[in-house]
Amino acid sequence: MAFLPIGVFAAVYSATWHQSQIDQAKYAAGADLLVEPSGASGAPPSIALASAYRALGVKEVLPVARESFKLDRFGGESGNLLAVDVGRAGAAVHMRSDFASCPVEDLLRPLVAGRGSLASLPLPGRPTRLALSVRLASVSEGRSSAPTPAGGGIRRSSASLVLYLRDGEGVLYNYPLGDLAPGRDRRFALDISDRPANGRAASPRYPLDLVGLELLHEVPYLVARKMTLFVPSLEVASGARGEWSRVPLSAGRRWRASTSSFKYVYEPPRFAVLSARSESVRATLSTGSTYTVERPPSIEVLLRPGRDSLPRAVPVIVSETFLEATHAKVGHVLPLALGSVTQPVRIVGSYRHFPTLDPAVPSVLLDLSTYVALSFAREGAVVKRSEWWLETRRDREVAEQLRAAPYRSLGVVSRSERERSLLEDPAPLGVIGALAIGFVIAVAFAVISFAASTAASTRSRMLEFAVLRALGLRTRQLSGWIGLESALVVALSLLAGTALGLVVARLVLPYVALGASGEAPVPPVRLVVPWPTVLLLDVVVFGALVAVAAVQVAYVRRLRPAPIIRSGEGAVAP
Repeated sequence: MAFLPIGVFAAVYSATWHQSQIDQAKYAAGADLLVEPSGASGAPPSIALASAYRALGVKEVLPVARESFKLDRFGGESGNLLAVDVGRAGAAVHMRSDFASCPVEDLLRPLVAGRGSLASLPLPGRPTRLALSVRLASVSEGRSSAPTPAGGGIRRSSASLVLYLRDGEGVLYNYPLGDLAPGRDRRFALDISDRPANGRAASPRYPLDLVGLELLHEVPYLVARKMTLFVPSLEVASGARGEWSRVPLSAGRRWRASTSSFKYVYEPPRFAVLSARSESVRATLSTGSTYTVERPPSIEVLLRPGRDSLPRAVPVIVSETFLEATHAKVGHVLPLALGSVTQPVRIVGSYRHFPTLDPAVPSVLLDLSTYVALSFAREGAVVKRSEWWLETRRDREVAEQLRAAPYRSLGVVSRSERERSLLEDPAPLGVIGALAIGFVIAVAFAVISFAASTAASTRSRMLEFAVLRALGLRTRQLSGWIGLESALVVALSLLAGTALGLVVARLVLPYVALGASGEAPVPPVRLVVPWPTVLLLDVVVFGALVAVAAVQVAYVRRLRPAPIIRSGEGAVAP
């Protein structure tokens, strides 16, 4: 029964290959769709992308940030960092059960519990417009005894203002409002209203929060300046014709301020006063001064509404390759170089594989809102979402819409499109077809051979059967004996053939390249045994062999002992 292992191997190979292509497509897309948005003219603004995607029928929208990091104290080896909204990732991320020691929801739960948050000022309602009144006053603190630059007097410094908002996804956006001239009042109006996206409105994800105001001021040459930044009011409005309403800037919050350092320091910056009343904020500081005129630096004065709640060591989940590279274990705290700062991280879990991440490279997974808060609080950096993971049942249709105007996405990976492309690869389909044809041919030859062998055996044993009948063995007893004999042969052959096919598949398939490129696929192959197909093969083969055995039994039942014994007289006993 050498044909049966071929059939079992072909069935397991086909099911394993098919599932491997599906797993590769899911791994590459992360969810149903992976989208790299475009900043092309006419595309929905970044703050409105989540709503724009949902307007296309997307069920779940996950913003994702992808960065690189270096392992301090471990030879400076680099790795990949993936920041996702862990609170909602379990419902959208396609993660195979063997990628980690527990389900994805349980894997991500420690990250949800250890989330950090930024201090913020909530904006009431669903505003689409903001207005900020600002006054900047500058008074020289007196001239330094150092010489002035050749060919001119004291250069007049420039200043500008930046507003930082956070949306309902926990992502930050920075809006440069414009230049500020000392001694002049400015009212900055910011429009974050909808832009038409595919015929539907694309609104920001609410609620919105103000997380900071930043004054960028060019450092004066040699002479420090005393600056007073006064923000008398913040107003919001909904819709193009909505009435303006004032937002209390204090609202029980104690504002705080910080300044950045700069190169070529002649006199360092200093903060004097920061006060907040019900609807206004006032900050007084000294800009400091520099001794260079060629490339004058700037200071960044950041005003924040309250204090942040951030973990001292960020909870992260790491890959097994990360643990091997650092010789660390779950529960350890390690330094991780993120951007320009080194951040301690606490390992709360591990995984073998995580979608879209190269398993050969050390990787770290953390919560997006925590990463955004840490980057802004410690570096003043705004984390950009590099991609979006979308869950939708119409991923092909949505993918076409995202590639076309007005989105013009830089890249769209559709799980079903990739899956279809992989499943239509002719090379493995040819192998599966060849195995199937070989199995059919082998079965045909095996059944013919079994029938011929059974017929020859029956003819050679006719005298034996006739003697047994003459000694008193009944026809039913003889038929049962022959049937049992044939059934044992068939059953043992089926069991041995099936077992051999499964063993060969288990030993061979995990090491056979099942990817389209000929390399080992990512994620690794997981053996799939299609038990219904295997049982169907056994039943079909068993039925064919039983039919042959039934013909043998029917032939024996028509045996006439007397003529056969007479014809066998004088024959030499074997």
